[in-house]
Amino acid sequence: MNKILFVCYANMCRSPMAEVLYKANMGRRQDEVQSCGTGAEDGCPASPGSVKAIARYQDNSGRPLSLRNHKSQALNHPLLKWADLVLTTDIGRSHSVRRFAPEEAYKVFTIGEFVGSGDQVPDPVGGTDADYQRCAKQLDDMTKLVASRLNDIENGRFTTEVASV
Repeated sequence: MNKILFVCYANMCRSPMAEVLYKANMGRRQDEVQSCGTGAEDGCPASPGSVKAIARYQDNSGRPLSLRNHKSQALNHPLLKWADLVLTTDIGRSHSVRRFAPEEAYKVFTIGEFVGSGDQVPDPVGGTDADYQRCAKQLDDMTKLVASRLNDIENGRFTTEVASV
């Protein structure tokens, strides 16, 4: 079991969607998952676009995923110490986390780096419903790959620097 922290900027769009999608996509894994933002204010709800986009996805029981109870949280040292793996939505967030806590830099990757694509997850804030849907789809695909990669690492089928997670 790993403790995974997803990080975006405000913790109102990308990282909360990544959190709930990973929980839905992790299969038999028993990982603990949280999200936060490098520029977040504590206690803000998820953006309406994210709430709407994520409701199109279902958990393993067939229930729609929800961000209705999400409350944003700011990046902080206890969260970083708690996490075994910190996955950011873009390279800017990775740099911010590494500057904030250089001692935790060894466990910080963009989601794209971790899954081997290098892709960034564009922020849909201010965009259309289609932008939020594209973001959710990208995160859905990526979180499935995160779970698969962690399974491979734990089963000795994949060896990289990330294998220490």
